[in-house]
Amino acid sequence: MTKDTAGLEDLLESSIVAGTMGYPEEMGQEYAKLALEPGGPLDASSGFQRENSFLSVIIVSDEEDASPLDDEVYYDFFVSLKEDKLFALHTVIDTTEPEPGGGVTNPWLPGSGPGAGGGGGGGGPGWRFHTGDTGHTGDTGHTGDTGHTGDTSVDTGPVAPPIRRCGMYGGRYISQAALLSGTTLNICEGAWGDYVGILAEDSFNPNLIFPLSRIPMDGSIVIKSDGIILKAGWVYDDVGNVVTFDPSQAPGEDELVQITYDYIEECER
Repeated sequence: MTKDTAGLEDLLESSIVAGTMGYPEEMGQEYAKLALEPGGPLDASSGFQRENSFLSVIIVSDEEDASPLDDEVYYDFFVSLKEDKLFALHTVIDTTEPEPGGGVTNPWLPGSGPGAGGGGGGGGPGWRFHTGDTGHTGDTGHTGDTGHTGDTSVDTGPVAPPIRRCGMYGGRYISQAALLSGTTLNICEGAWGDYVGILAEDSFNPNLIFPLSRIPMDGSIVIKSDGIILKAGWVYDDVGNVVTFDPSQAPGEDELVQITYDYIEECER
């Protein structure tokens, strides 16, 4: 698709709306590899990969990557496609880390939440919740839980509800995007229109946008370029949790950019 393609908006919409009846396991890196490798629909001979042009792969997913190969294999493949500074892997995924020792609470998957078999975290694709989820077929919380029929224990107070999520934590995607000059955005927050703008700018200007891994406290961000503190020429965008540079003052390709800030760490309950 180019700017001159007839009916571009309708064609784009029909291409990205894949429906909900496909294979349940999402494999973003694998399918990107299949599309771009020799013999794929977007390989070097297709005309899509142009010499000296910037290539961006954007993966949007509400699940962890189920690609079958090791991440090192996909990394080596992606860096082989382009010269340095001409490739980036961006991800729009669930960035909320699971609680230590706890399952994932996913309101969009049947059987998710307290009492659900598997809980959604590491329990495989969502369709399994329809076939053998003990939360629906044999949960003792409904059939013989002494907490309802004769529990003599002392009430210790309300239990904090589990964190509600819109997907599964995409740890593989986050790590790979960090290694491949990419931006990671949270699929559970923000406005999609703003996200598209961020990804577009980052694809064409890889030295303008720097994603942060935590939410910074107000006024705590300090940025250095090759050891020199930069007091102007950048802004913090809380929509995507990124630092964006003014194009006229962006760091050079070989400059070392360091961003430090204070943040509040969530405590375990």
